[in-house]
Amino acid sequence: MSFQSTDAKLAEVVFRSQIVNQQLGKDLIFPNEPTLKEFKNLLASKLKETDKTFKMLQRRNLPLSPYLEIGSEHGLRPALLESKYNAVGFATDISLHSLSKTPQFVRKFNYKKIPKTICCDAYNLPFKSNSFPFVFIYETLHHFPEPKPVLEEIKRVLSPGGTLLVGSDPICATFQIKLWRRPTKLRVWEKILKFFLILPFISHIGKTEVEHGIIETAFSLKTWQEALSIFDRVEVKIKAFPFGPTQTVEKNYKKNWIFPKLKTQIALHLFGGGLQTLCWKKYSREISNSQNLEGLLICPNCLKKKSGEIPLANLSCKNCKTSYKTKLGIPILIDTQTAKNIFFESTEKDP
Repeated sequence: MSFQSTDAKLAEVVFRSQIVNQQLGKDLIFPNEPTLKEFKNLLASKLKETDKTFKMLQRRNLPLSPYLEIGSEHGLRPALLESKYNAVGFATDISLHSLSKTPQFVRKFNYKKIPKTICCDAYNLPFKSNSFPFVFIYETLHHFPEPKPVLEEIKRVLSPGGTLLVGSDPICATFQIKLWRRPTKLRVWEKILKFFLILPFISHIGKTEVEHGIIETAFSLKTWQEALSIFDRVEVKIKAFPFGPTQTVEKNYKKNWIFPKLKTQIALHLFGGGLQTLCWKKYSREISNSQNLEGLLICPNCLKKKSGEIPLANLSCKNCKTSYKTKLGIPILIDTQTAKNIFFESTEKDP
């Protein structure tokens, strides 16, 4: 399996520390990325869809608390979950700068509660196994070379019987020339190509991110199937771009269980698409719905070295004697070597 490199992690941290100021309307650093007004409108649309999904989960009597979000960025989905659904949990991201702006973004959307934030690495989550009945991850897995290692770590911390929501991630188009990468805000000539449905065939997204060293990819249905098959039960909602069709498939005992209808396959082949997934871990009596969130924290150093899941007391590990730092009010629970390589250099100055 391929893993996100140190350089790619560092690129994420540095880029997010720069673009967050543009998203808050302070600087215009990236002309082809959204301004404050554009970004707020984009977030409002995404949060509206997220709210519909949370309501659907609630109607199905699926647990929403305690929760864990991976790749939370500004903590808005957790703020929605806590403010409207009375949930508790953690918003996590590898970018301290993004998480540090959570209170400002929460105020812009008038949410009543600010979630607890933790800076950590998705490959090495500083939480006890079998801890969270609800884990969700939106628009994040495509920043890794493969989704499976991240999903395996999520499965570890997911409670038996718990639910994972993969909120939105891309499926690659197989018929695509990929002459260039386009930015988030399309240029005039790209808008014309989009109008005539030509743009998806000859370009792909992520210009700004890739130029700054961030991984920006889309996975095939085969890759998604291999990654999602680690869960005991899976529902995959597939939508072809730009306007359908949409189809839901469930994991079964067939080798190729993600096998959409012919018209969906053709649309995915030509245009690509996106998926939303619900995954479940096999139920057992080991479920822990503890509301003591701090009691779920473990030492990421010991976890990475396979020394066991050692609980933290005041962010200190009695086993390896590591004391983890808090910066800008956010605990930094990243193993020492990774933090040394990618983190503290990029956060010498407060955002």
